[in-house]
Amino acid sequence: MTANQIDYANIGLMLVALVAGFLLPFEVFLFSYAFLGPLHYLTEISWLHDRQYFSPKKWDWVPIAILGVLILIGAKAVMGPEIVGRLESFGLGGLVAWADQYVYDITFFAFGLAFIFVIFKDWTYRTAGIMVLLLAAWIFVLPEPVSGPITTQAQYDVYEQKYSHVFFKIFAVYTPTLIHVYLFTGAFILFGALKRRSSAGYLSFAAFVTCALACLLITPGDLGYAPTEWAVSSYAKTFESLNMYLMMDLGQIPFRQINEFNIFNDPLSIQFTRFIAFAYTYHYLNWFSKTSVIQWHKVPKARFLVVIVLWVASIALYLYNYSIGFRWLFLLSFLHVLLEFPLNHQSFIGIAKELSKMISRKPQAAKT
Repeated sequence: MTANQIDYANIGLMLVALVAGFLLPFEVFLFSYAFLGPLHYLTEISWLHDRQYFSPKKWDWVPIAILGVLILIGAKAVMGPEIVGRLESFGLGGLVAWADQYVYDITFFAFGLAFIFVIFKDWTYRTAGIMVLLLAAWIFVLPEPVSGPITTQAQYDVYEQKYSHVFFKIFAVYTPTLIHVYLFTGAFILFGALKRRSSAGYLSFAAFVTCALACLLITPGDLGYAPTEWAVSSYAKTFESLNMYLMMDLGQIPFRQINEFNIFNDPLSIQFTRFIAFAYTYHYLNWFSKTSVIQWHKVPKARFLVVIVLWVASIALYLYNYSIGFRWLFLLSFLHVLLEFPLNHQSFIGIAKELSKMISRKPQAAKT
Protein backbone atom coordinates (compact mmCIF):
# COMPACT_ATOMS: atom_id res chain seq x y z
CA MET A 1 0.00 0.00 0.00
CA THR A 2 1.13 3.53 -0.75
CA ALA A 3 1.33 6.16 1.97
CA ASN A 4 -1.83 7.87 0.65
CA GLN A 5 -3.73 4.57 0.60
CA ILE A 6 -2.70 3.97 4.21
CA ASP A 7 -3.98 7.46 5.15
CA TYR A 8 -7.36 6.75 3.58
CA ALA A 9 -7.48 3.32 5.20
CA ASN A 10 -6.77 4.95 8.54
CA ILE A 11 -9.70 7.29 8.11
CA GLY A 12 -11.83 4.17 7.77
CA LEU A 13 -10.25 2.69 10.90
CA MET A 14 -10.99 5.91 12.78
CA LEU A 15 -14.66 5.59 11.86
CA VAL A 16 -14.68 1.95 12.97
CA ALA A 17 -13.14 2.90 16.32
CA LEU A 18 -15.54 5.83 16.66
CA VAL A 19 -18.69 3.79 16.00
CA ALA A 20 -17.56 0.95 18.23
CA GLY A 21 -16.72 3.39 21.01
CA PHE A 22 -20.11 5.07 20.68
CA LEU A 23 -22.04 1.80 20.90
CA LEU A 24 -20.11 -0.06 23.62
CA PRO A 25 -17.63 2.35 25.17
CA PHE A 26 -16.56 0.40 28.26
CA GLU A 27 -16.52 -2.99 26.57
CA VAL A 28 -14.66 -1.78 23.47
CA PHE A 29 -11.98 -0.12 25.55
CA LEU A 30 -11.43 -3.21 27.72
CA PHE A 31 -11.31 -5.50 24.69
CA SER A 32 -8.81 -3.26 22.90
CA TYR A 33 -6.64 -2.84 25.99
CA ALA A 34 -6.55 -6.56 26.81
CA PHE A 35 -6.29 -8.07 23.32
CA LEU A 36 -4.75 -5.46 21.00
CA GLY A 37 -2.73 -3.69 23.69
CA PRO A 38 -0.13 -6.34 24.55
CA LEU A 39 0.63 -7.10 20.88
CA HIS A 40 1.14 -3.39 20.26
CA TYR A 41 3.38 -2.96 23.31
CA LEU A 42 5.54 -5.98 22.49
CA THR A 43 5.94 -5.21 18.80
CA GLU A 44 6.63 -1.53 19.36
CA ILE A 45 9.24 -2.15 22.04
CA SER A 46 10.91 -4.60 19.62
CA TRP A 47 10.73 -2.00 16.81
CA LEU A 48 12.08 0.77 19.03
CA HIS A 49 14.94 -1.45 20.19
CA ASP A 50 16.11 -2.02 16.62
CA ARG A 51 16.15 1.76 16.10
CA GLN A 52 18.02 2.52 19.32
CA TYR A 53 14.82 4.01 20.78
CA PHE A 54 15.39 7.06 18.55
CA SER A 55 18.06 8.30 20.94
CA PRO A 56 21.65 9.16 19.93
CA LYS A 57 23.45 6.72 22.23
CA LYS A 58 23.01 2.96 22.41
CA TRP A 59 22.25 2.68 26.12
CA ASP A 60 20.09 5.78 26.60
CA TRP A 61 17.04 3.57 27.02
CA VAL A 62 18.37 1.79 30.14
CA PRO A 63 17.78 4.57 32.72
CA ILE A 64 14.35 5.24 31.23
CA ALA A 65 13.44 1.55 31.50
CA ILE A 66 14.68 1.48 35.12
CA LEU A 67 12.40 4.41 35.91
CA GLY A 68 9.52 2.43 34.37
CA VAL A 69 10.21 -0.57 36.61
CA LEU A 70 10.45 1.78 39.58
CA ILE A 71 7.02 3.18 38.77
CA LEU A 72 5.60 -0.34 38.62
CA ILE A 73 7.12 -1.22 42.00
CA GLY A 74 5.54 1.86 43.51
CA ALA A 75 2.10 1.28 42.00
CA LYS A 76 0.53 -0.11 45.16
CA ALA A 77 -2.99 -0.06 43.76
CA VAL A 78 -1.86 -2.22 40.83
CA MET A 79 0.49 -4.53 42.69
CA GLY A 80 -1.97 -5.28 45.46
CA PRO A 81 -1.32 -5.79 49.19
CA GLU A 82 0.09 -9.31 48.73
CA ILE A 83 2.82 -8.28 46.29
CA VAL A 84 3.57 -5.12 48.25
CA GLY A 85 3.90 -7.24 51.41
CA ARG A 86 6.39 -9.53 49.68
CA LEU A 87 8.46 -6.59 48.47
CA GLU A 88 8.47 -5.18 51.99
CA SER A 89 9.65 -8.55 53.34
CA PHE A 90 12.66 -8.26 51.00
CA GLY A 91 13.53 -4.91 52.54
CA LEU A 92 12.06 -2.86 49.68
CA GLY A 93 9.31 -1.24 51.71
CA GLY A 94 11.00 2.15 51.71
CA LEU A 95 11.54 2.05 47.94
CA VAL A 96 7.91 1.02 47.35
CA ALA A 97 6.61 3.85 49.53
CA TRP A 98 8.93 6.40 47.90
CA ALA A 99 8.02 5.38 44.35
CA ASP A 100 4.30 5.39 45.18
CA GLN A 101 4.60 8.85 46.69
CA TYR A 102 6.49 10.40 43.77
CA VAL A 103 5.14 8.54 40.72
CA TYR A 104 4.22 11.83 39.03
CA ASP A 105 7.72 13.22 39.57
CA ILE A 106 9.38 10.03 38.30
CA THR A 107 7.31 10.20 35.10
CA PHE A 108 8.19 13.89 34.71
CA PHE A 109 11.87 13.07 35.18
CA ALA A 110 11.71 10.28 32.57
CA PHE A 111 10.01 12.63 30.10
CA GLY A 112 12.62 15.32 30.67
CA LEU A 113 15.50 12.82 30.58
CA ALA A 114 14.37 11.55 27.18
CA PHE A 115 14.33 15.13 25.90
CA ILE A 116 17.85 15.74 27.18
CA PHE A 117 19.08 12.54 25.52
CA VAL A 118 17.51 13.56 22.19
CA ILE A 119 18.84 17.13 22.23
CA PHE A 120 22.36 16.58 23.57
CA LYS A 121 24.97 13.98 22.66
CA ASP A 122 27.83 15.39 24.72
CA TRP A 123 27.77 14.24 28.34
CA THR A 124 28.88 17.65 29.55
CA TYR A 125 25.62 19.17 28.34
CA ARG A 126 23.66 16.11 29.35
CA THR A 127 24.98 16.31 32.90
CA ALA A 128 24.10 19.99 33.15
CA GLY A 129 20.63 19.26 31.77
CA ILE A 130 20.07 16.43 34.23
CA MET A 131 21.05 18.70 37.14
CA VAL A 132 18.50 21.29 36.01
CA LEU A 133 15.92 18.52 35.59
CA LEU A 134 16.55 17.23 39.12
CA LEU A 135 16.11 20.76 40.45
CA ALA A 136 12.82 21.10 38.57
CA ALA A 137 11.62 17.72 39.90
CA TRP A 138 12.46 18.86 43.44
CA ILE A 139 10.64 22.18 42.97
CA PHE A 140 7.51 20.41 41.73
CA VAL A 141 7.27 18.02 44.69
CA LEU A 142 3.76 18.24 46.15
CA PRO A 143 2.83 18.04 49.85
CA GLU A 144 2.14 14.44 50.84
CA PRO A 145 -1.17 13.61 52.59
CA VAL A 146 -1.21 11.52 55.76
CA SER A 147 -0.95 7.77 55.17
CA GLY A 148 -3.82 6.89 57.51
CA PRO A 149 -7.46 8.03 57.69
CA ILE A 150 -8.08 11.73 57.06
CA THR A 151 -9.75 13.19 60.14
CA THR A 152 -9.29 16.96 59.86
CA GLN A 153 -10.04 19.63 57.30
CA ALA A 154 -6.35 20.54 57.12
CA GLN A 155 -5.45 16.95 56.24
CA TYR A 156 -8.11 16.86 53.53
CA ASP A 157 -6.83 20.15 52.10
CA VAL A 158 -3.37 18.60 51.68
CA TYR A 159 -4.97 15.52 50.07
CA GLU A 160 -6.94 17.67 47.63
CA GLN A 161 -3.95 19.89 46.91
CA LYS A 162 -1.89 16.93 45.70
CA TYR A 163 -4.45 14.93 43.74
CA SER A 164 -6.06 17.91 42.04
CA HIS A 165 -2.77 19.65 41.19
CA VAL A 166 -2.19 20.16 37.47
CA PHE A 167 1.35 18.74 37.68
CA PHE A 168 0.07 15.52 39.26
CA LYS A 169 -2.74 15.19 36.74
CA ILE A 170 -0.50 15.70 33.71
CA PHE A 171 2.23 13.23 34.64
CA ALA A 172 0.43 10.69 36.85
CA VAL A 173 -2.93 10.55 35.07
CA TYR A 174 -2.87 11.87 31.51
CA THR A 175 0.65 11.27 30.17
CA PRO A 176 0.54 7.45 30.54
CA THR A 177 -2.99 7.36 29.10
CA LEU A 178 -4.67 9.94 26.88
CA ILE A 179 -1.66 12.11 26.14
CA HIS A 180 0.14 9.01 24.89
CA VAL A 181 -2.67 7.41 22.90
CA TYR A 182 -4.22 10.60 21.52
CA LEU A 183 -1.86 13.59 21.58
CA PHE A 184 1.27 11.66 20.59
CA THR A 185 -0.63 9.65 17.97
CA GLY A 186 -1.94 12.90 16.52
CA ALA A 187 1.62 14.24 16.43
CA PHE A 188 2.75 11.20 14.40
CA ILE A 189 -0.10 11.70 11.93
CA LEU A 190 0.59 15.42 11.56
CA PHE A 191 4.35 14.95 11.21
CA GLY A 192 3.85 12.38 8.46
CA ALA A 193 1.44 14.67 6.60
CA LEU A 194 3.78 17.67 6.87
CA LYS A 195 6.82 15.68 5.85
CA ARG A 196 5.13 14.39 2.69
CA ARG A 197 3.07 17.56 2.09
CA SER A 198 0.23 15.11 1.66
CA SER A 199 -3.41 16.11 1.19
CA ALA A 200 -4.42 12.61 2.27
CA GLY A 201 -2.31 13.02 5.40
CA TYR A 202 -3.91 16.37 6.25
CA LEU A 203 -7.34 14.84 5.71
CA SER A 204 -6.41 11.96 8.01
CA PHE A 205 -5.32 14.39 10.73
CA ALA A 206 -8.54 16.40 10.32
CA ALA A 207 -10.60 13.21 10.64
CA PHE A 208 -8.64 12.27 13.77
CA VAL A 209 -9.48 15.60 15.42
CA THR A 210 -13.10 15.48 14.24
CA CYS A 211 -13.66 12.02 15.70
CA ALA A 212 -12.38 13.17 19.08
CA LEU A 213 -14.64 16.23 19.00
CA ALA A 214 -17.59 14.01 18.11
CA CYS A 215 -16.93 11.90 21.20
CA LEU A 216 -16.60 14.91 23.46
CA LEU A 217 -19.38 17.11 22.07
CA ILE A 218 -22.17 14.75 21.03
CA THR A 219 -24.25 13.85 24.09
CA PRO A 220 -24.97 10.14 24.64
CA GLY A 221 -28.74 10.42 24.30
CA ASP A 222 -31.07 7.60 25.22
CA LEU A 223 -29.53 4.62 23.41
CA GLY A 224 -30.52 2.14 26.09
CA TYR A 225 -26.85 1.39 26.77
CA ALA A 226 -25.77 -0.07 30.08
CA PRO A 227 -22.33 -1.62 30.61
CA THR A 228 -22.15 -5.32 31.46
CA GLU A 229 -21.23 -6.51 34.94
CA TRP A 230 -17.88 -7.70 33.58
CA ALA A 231 -17.18 -4.24 32.14
CA VAL A 232 -18.13 -2.50 35.37
CA SER A 233 -16.02 -4.81 37.51
CA SER A 234 -12.98 -4.68 35.23
CA TYR A 235 -13.06 -0.97 34.49
CA ALA A 236 -13.59 -0.01 38.13
CA LYS A 237 -10.32 -1.73 39.04
CA THR A 238 -8.25 -0.05 36.36
CA PHE A 239 -9.40 3.17 34.71
CA GLU A 240 -12.22 4.53 36.87
CA SER A 241 -10.04 7.40 38.09
CA LEU A 242 -9.39 8.52 34.49
CA ASN A 243 -13.12 9.17 34.02
CA MET A 244 -13.26 11.06 37.29
CA TYR A 245 -10.38 13.32 36.30
CA LEU A 246 -11.96 14.01 32.91
CA MET A 247 -15.24 14.89 34.64
CA MET A 248 -13.37 17.30 36.90
CA ASP A 249 -11.22 18.89 34.20
CA LEU A 250 -13.58 18.93 31.20
CA GLY A 251 -16.89 18.61 33.01
CA GLN A 252 -16.05 21.29 35.59
CA ILE A 253 -17.16 19.07 38.49
CA PRO A 254 -15.51 20.07 41.80
CA PHE A 255 -12.96 17.66 43.26
CA ARG A 256 -14.99 17.25 46.44
CA GLN A 257 -18.12 16.20 44.58
CA ILE A 258 -16.65 13.70 42.15
CA ASN A 259 -17.38 10.63 44.30
CA GLU A 260 -21.09 11.45 44.17
CA PHE A 261 -21.23 10.37 40.51
CA ASN A 262 -21.54 6.86 39.14
CA ILE A 263 -19.24 6.81 36.14
CA PHE A 264 -21.07 3.82 34.62
CA ASN A 265 -24.45 5.53 34.17
CA ASP A 266 -23.63 9.24 34.25
CA PRO A 267 -24.11 10.69 30.72
CA LEU A 268 -21.00 12.86 30.98
CA SER A 269 -18.85 9.91 32.03
CA ILE A 270 -20.18 7.77 29.18
CA GLN A 271 -19.35 10.62 26.81
CA PHE A 272 -15.76 10.65 28.03
CA THR A 273 -15.53 6.85 27.92
CA ARG A 274 -16.43 7.02 24.24
CA PHE A 275 -13.42 9.24 23.71
CA ILE A 276 -11.19 6.90 25.76
CA ALA A 277 -12.42 3.88 23.78
CA PHE A 278 -11.90 5.65 20.46
CA ALA A 279 -8.44 6.94 21.37
CA TYR A 280 -7.11 3.60 22.60
CA THR A 281 -8.70 1.47 19.88
CA TYR A 282 -7.49 3.68 17.06
CA HIS A 283 -4.05 4.01 18.68
CA TYR A 284 -3.63 0.25 18.35
CA LEU A 285 -5.24 -0.02 14.88
CA ASN A 286 -3.07 2.81 13.59
CA TRP A 287 0.07 0.92 14.61
CA PHE A 288 -0.98 -2.30 12.89
CA SER A 289 -2.19 -0.51 9.75
CA LYS A 290 1.28 0.95 9.08
CA THR A 291 3.14 -2.34 9.03
CA SER A 292 4.25 -1.85 5.43
CA VAL A 293 5.60 1.64 6.22
CA ILE A 294 7.39 1.26 9.55
CA GLN A 295 8.25 -2.42 9.05
CA TRP A 296 7.80 -3.43 12.69
CA HIS A 297 7.33 -7.04 11.64
CA LYS A 298 10.76 -7.31 10.02
CA VAL A 299 12.66 -8.76 12.96
CA PRO A 300 14.55 -12.04 13.48
CA LYS A 301 12.15 -14.98 13.33
CA ALA A 302 13.06 -16.13 16.82
CA ARG A 303 12.18 -12.75 18.31
CA PHE A 304 8.94 -12.55 16.35
CA LEU A 305 7.98 -15.99 17.68
CA VAL A 306 8.76 -14.84 21.24
CA VAL A 307 6.55 -11.78 20.71
CA ILE A 308 3.63 -13.92 19.51
CA VAL A 309 4.03 -16.38 22.39
CA LEU A 310 4.13 -13.54 24.93
CA TRP A 311 1.07 -11.95 23.32
CA VAL A 312 -0.95 -15.16 23.53
CA ALA A 313 0.29 -15.75 27.08
CA SER A 314 -0.70 -12.19 28.02
CA ILE A 315 -4.26 -12.73 26.81
CA ALA A 316 -4.46 -16.11 28.53
CA LEU A 317 -3.13 -14.66 31.78
CA TYR A 318 -5.59 -11.76 31.57
CA LEU A 319 -8.51 -14.15 31.06
CA TYR A 320 -7.35 -16.62 33.72
CA ASN A 321 -6.49 -14.15 36.48
CA TYR A 322 -7.50 -10.57 35.87
CA SER A 323 -5.40 -9.08 38.68
CA ILE A 324 -2.15 -10.75 37.61
CA GLY A 325 -2.87 -10.10 33.95
CA PHE A 326 -3.47 -6.42 34.57
CA ARG A 327 -0.17 -6.12 36.45
CA TRP A 328 1.64 -7.56 33.46
CA LEU A 329 -0.22 -5.29 31.03
CA PHE A 330 0.48 -2.30 33.28
CA LEU A 331 4.22 -3.06 33.16
CA LEU A 332 4.19 -3.46 29.37
CA SER A 333 2.05 -0.38 28.87
CA PHE A 334 4.09 1.91 31.13
CA LEU A 335 7.40 0.64 29.74
CA HIS A 336 6.35 1.28 26.16
CA VAL A 337 5.04 4.74 27.11
CA LEU A 338 8.36 5.75 28.69
CA LEU A 339 10.55 4.11 26.03
CA GLU A 340 8.61 5.99 23.35
CA PHE A 341 9.40 9.39 24.91
CA PRO A 342 12.48 10.00 22.69
CA LEU A 343 10.39 9.28 19.59
CA ASN A 344 7.66 11.63 20.86
CA HIS A 345 10.21 14.41 21.25
CA GLN A 346 11.60 13.67 17.79
CA SER A 347 8.08 13.95 16.35
CA PHE A 348 7.41 17.38 17.85
CA ILE A 349 10.85 18.59 16.79
CA GLY A 350 10.07 17.31 13.29
CA ILE A 351 6.71 19.11 13.24
CA ALA A 352 8.41 22.36 14.27
CA LYS A 353 11.04 21.97 11.53
CA GLU A 354 8.49 21.20 8.82
CA LEU A 355 6.28 24.14 9.82
CA SER A 356 9.35 26.38 9.86
CA LYS A 357 10.21 25.27 6.33
CA MET A 358 6.68 25.98 5.14
CA ILE A 359 6.62 29.43 6.75
CA SER A 360 10.09 30.48 5.61
CA ARG A 361 9.74 29.18 2.08
CA LYS A 362 9.93 32.15 -0.31
CA PRO A 363 7.42 32.27 -3.14
CA GLN A 364 9.02 31.52 -6.47
CA ALA A 365 9.26 34.30 -9.02
CA ALA A 366 6.66 34.10 -11.77
CA LYS A 367 7.88 32.62 -15.01
CA THR A 368 8.09 35.07 -17.91
